[in-house]
Amino acid sequence: DNTAKVAINAIVHGHGAAEFTDISVKPVINARWGDARDWMHIDPDQFAIFDPSFRIDGTAVLEWNTGHGTRDKGNSVVVKTKEPMKGYAAVGLIGSNDPVNPKAWARLVPVLIARDQFGRFLGPAFSILHHFAGPYAGSSWAFCGIESHDLTRLPEFQKVLVHVIRQLLDGVYLHSLQPSLWCYRVGEKAQVSVKVRNDGVAPKTVTVRVEIAPMPKPLKMGKSIVLGERTVTISPKEQTTVTMDWEIPKGAAPLYAIRAVLRHGSAGASPSQKRLHAYTHARSDEIWSGFCVWDEKVLRQALPIEWRDNTLCEWDEERRQWRPRFWLGTNQTGVMFAPEATWENPLQWEFEFALMRQIGLSILRVLHISHFAGDLEKPTESFWRRYDALVLMAHRHGLILMPTLHEWMSVSVDDETLRRQCAFVRLVGSRYKNARRILWDIENEAWVEIRDHPDLRRMFNEWLKERYGDEAKLQSAWGEPVKFGAIPFAPHQPRGWNDLKSRDIQHFRCWLIKRWVKANVQALRESGAKQPVTDEIDWKVSGDHYEASQWLTFTNLHYYGSRSPEAIATTLKFYERIHRGQGLAVGEFGARDHPSFRFGGWGYGTSDEVIRHFLNLPLLTYALGGTMALNWDWKDMEACIFPWGLVHQHGIWATAQNTGQGTRDRGQVKIWRVEAALKTAGKTMVAVAKLLERCNVPTAEGSWVALVVPDEHLLGAEGEFGFSGTGPRGRISAAVFRAIEAMLRLKVHFRIVREWELTTNDEKFNYEIAVFPVPFVWRDETFEAVKRFVEKGGIAIITGDFTFDPDRKRTQMQRLKTLLGFDFISGISSPFDLDAMPTVRCVATDDQFELTEWQGKPCVRMGRGTRDGGRVLATTEKGEPLVVARKLGEGLVVFCADAPEFRSVDETMRLYKAMLKRATELKGMKPERIEWVLGRRLEFGAETHLLMFLERLTFVVANPIEKVQHAHFWGRLSVPSRSVGVLRTGTHGEAEAALFVGDFWGVGPGYRTQLLAKAEGLTMLVGKPPSAWIGRPPMFFIPLQPGEIQIRCESQKVKVTVCDLLTGKVLLSQRVEAKGGWLKFKVPPELVLTQWRIANGE
Repeated sequence: DNTAKVAINAIVHGHGAAEFTDISVKPVINARWGDARDWMHIDPDQFAIFDPSFRIDGTAVLEWNTGHGTRDKGNSVVVKTKEPMKGYAAVGLIGSNDPVNPKAWARLVPVLIARDQFGRFLGPAFSILHHFAGPYAGSSWAFCGIESHDLTRLPEFQKVLVHVIRQLLDGVYLHSLQPSLWCYRVGEKAQVSVKVRNDGVAPKTVTVRVEIAPMPKPLKMGKSIVLGERTVTISPKEQTTVTMDWEIPKGAAPLYAIRAVLRHGSAGASPSQKRLHAYTHARSDEIWSGFCVWDEKVLRQALPIEWRDNTLCEWDEERRQWRPRFWLGTNQTGVMFAPEATWENPLQWEFEFALMRQIGLSILRVLHISHFAGDLEKPTESFWRRYDALVLMAHRHGLILMPTLHEWMSVSVDDETLRRQCAFVRLVGSRYKNARRILWDIENEAWVEIRDHPDLRRMFNEWLKERYGDEAKLQSAWGEPVKFGAIPFAPHQPRGWNDLKSRDIQHFRCWLIKRWVKANVQALRESGAKQPVTDEIDWKVSGDHYEASQWLTFTNLHYYGSRSPEAIATTLKFYERIHRGQGLAVGEFGARDHPSFRFGGWGYGTSDEVIRHFLNLPLLTYALGGTMALNWDWKDMEACIFPWGLVHQHGIWATAQNTGQGTRDRGQVKIWRVEAALKTAGKTMVAVAKLLERCNVPTAEGSWVALVVPDEHLLGAEGEFGFSGTGPRGRISAAVFRAIEAMLRLKVHFRIVREWELTTNDEKFNYEIAVFPVPFVWRDETFEAVKRFVEKGGIAIITGDFTFDPDRKRTQMQRLKTLLGFDFISGISSPFDLDAMPTVRCVATDDQFELTEWQGKPCVRMGRGTRDGGRVLATTEKGEPLVVARKLGEGLVVFCADAPEFRSVDETMRLYKAMLKRATELKGMKPERIEWVLGRRLEFGAETHLLMFLERLTFVVANPIEKVQHAHFWGRLSVPSRSVGVLRTGTHGEAEAALFVGDFWGVGPGYRTQLLAKAEGLTMLVGKPPSAWIGRPPMFFIPLQPGEIQIRCESQKVKVTVCDLLTGKVLLSQRVEAKGGWLKFKVPPELVLTQWRIANGE
């Protein structure tokens, strides 16, 4: 009724008029469509079964789900087809679609699971969804996603269907099995409860048996201990809770599996039903959980970590030294702490943490923890015990836990909130100060909010009073009749480049960062916790923590920006803090190929784009001297449509298998086998981990070149950067990014230094060359630091202008004469004037200045130089000095009044190349020294269409354009469009590992440069010890795309084994003969992202 508009999408074959007399809107019976944002928002009554991104195409076998019990290999297959089956995994949402604190609504019980022709787990194929809460409470649904075959015609499936219908009609099942605490102490009483629900039409009497089993070692489970049995009668649409206790004994294992079993009698059942009951061990239902027992030995036995020399290091017990590593990792939300998320429990973490290590992940960052603490000064005991379990389980599996201390509070907190934050930090730090594998993250994505809280207003006014002294000066600076004590800390739109109110707000925000970081880290250290501490740098003001950085061990950034390799590399370089010892770390990055997010939300990419991004980001982080890359996030959640994960929803499968170990009862010791339906991103992470195993860990090599970021200029109008790597947000910040990209394209080996560090840590500024892009508004102390750097022998390259003071007034014209020996004549009033300013022809007057002519926009007009003035390298077409060089003390300064950083990367790159080369020549450097200082082991200024990096013996090249390009280094590497290529060499240039497409030339056996491989698709090729030489077995390759691959091989006969990338399960094995010294393979789509191992044959 009262409908204003109805939109109908239809495909009509024919012509004429259509009349719609009755229209009704029904709830959608899946979640293909919804409001796509960070997660998919759907209607409360939208029945979210099936996941459009989770297909089980290629299914050859449907097997019984035997629960977590021992698999009966001889009787598990239900359906086996000649033609592969296609369809969707039978998964569904079991909660309220909240990524952090979901309400539990349902329980998914897979009936049949799918495997492909190789026996790989694909996912649930036929499932039951029991709803005990939410809009469908009291209902149970069975569903199967196989589309290609009518399974109902198969007698084997018909029996399964009858069994499932009987279960649905019976309506009795278990749910919400959980311990009272996630972690106990010896001597405490563990209480285990499970709910029994009857959604049938008649009262039911059932028996519930609860047992636990010790798990002293990862994935190994000992003999079960029966806690007891209870027989209960439940009325229709009712449920009851069964509870049992057990006192934790001395010598308890650190983990116990909990199993609850629901049993019906089988009297009166048909023969086929009796067989089904016999197969499922006469149980009607079973459910698993787990709890921990605190054990300090688990923490003590874990290898310690420490931040050293810009890298997160791990203690090498054998060599008795710290070993630097490059770490891959992942993230998870606070769902691990959600009270109703009983599927998140220590036994499930056992499976998932083991799986993480199997993938090659070593760091788990967990968010939103403090949200579940309750009172931050007096957190609940259940909160602490869940935290204990998380810490214990991470150490048990050798994971590094990276918890955030706060959530959803921001930096701009009031005094009382900051006090409570610090109180909580002291409690957490004190409790876990002995945990050897923890990194603390102060808060997830805490930005410096501008809000007019009374405390913030008071602090802002006090800060302004200290800065200006009296109101008259402040009123003059701001051009407003403001009064101390009444000035709001509120958002302000800059009125121009010289708007000092905007500048002051930015500086005050920097002060707030220092206040917040200092207070939290001091509280952590007061607790006795000495573990490394970090915070997201990209969510701060103009991309830095400024003076607050002194309290941090290292910084990390989140990246959700452009997936182009040049944007990734430029952003990573901008946030690199190797100069100050805080390294480069990526705390989050991600992309998702879920089809429902193609036209909404953000982060969507095709499968090929996801593969590229999950290669590009970690490998570029590695190439730039970084220490970690953590993806967002671990898995697609069971209770929320949040498809950022590495593993599909309900895609982790664990079965316990007998080992035959045990003194009396054969098979009393079981080992859990964990399988997973990895998404494209997950498989790519496995491949990256295997490649990086062959690469030396980059320990940040020293650099002779620095690029100094103009902080004072950024802390004003249009100097901000978007959060999470989304790029510059103004003309000044964009100019800085262009400067960095230009340096990267020139192959300069340089470090990022923030301008404020020149005056606070100038003793560490020991570079030979420093590039100062568009500084404009230097403080006096900054100018003196630059002058001192040059006088001591440094080379300063300066562009644009530096005659303005921090109040953005041109009062420092004498700096030109002091530094360069040239007089100031005139200049632009603001760099924003450059937008409307016409270009002028600029020409080189120095024969050795290689940029002979260009179109520029001078920011400053200079007069003739003094007698001791500089040398003119280029002028405008009117003959006015434009690029000048002058020796000062023992050093040299080169200044260009043009600022190409405001125009384009290409123009900036050409000018930088000419200035850097000529400056080093004028300084008297020899050509070979120039190449070493500027490019290290790469040729300065060569192949500027590519980004190249060399860390130790690993060469990484990034191709930013939409076609294959070739890079030359100890051979030739073909790199696909918008992707990276990798070449790992030995000490004599021999090719040991490569990521490439097309022809790959390298140094092969015999130390000859030769064609080593040809691949139609993106391929990873790795030589294995003892020779570790591509072309000489053993070696392996991982195809990331289908197609043909040819590999040079000096062995005539080889054995080729195709293995699952995750489990190592053998899929195919064959003996192959090299014809003419070449092996030739055709990779079908179903074997993409598998490992092809090549070993010497007989």
